[in-house]
Amino acid sequence: MNDKESALALCPYYQRWDGKQRIQCESCLKRTRLIFTFRSRAEAEKHKRRYCDQYDWTMCEYARQMNERIE
Repeated sequence: MNDKESALALCPYYQRWDGKQRIQCESCLKRTRLIFTFRSRAEAEKHKRRYCDQYDWTMCEYARQMNERIE
């Protein structure tokens, strides 16, 4: 992953993508991280483009749960 990849993310919970199969998001617990592992790089990239990099990031189930927890 490079800085350009990270800059594309609009989801406030997104932290990083390892460029392979994992996307790291902000966790609701202190001093922890939440890492989603996908079956393939293509699936991880598809998820990132569909949710993390879009203004409609609230369609991601995890982002919706985080929003509900904050409210």
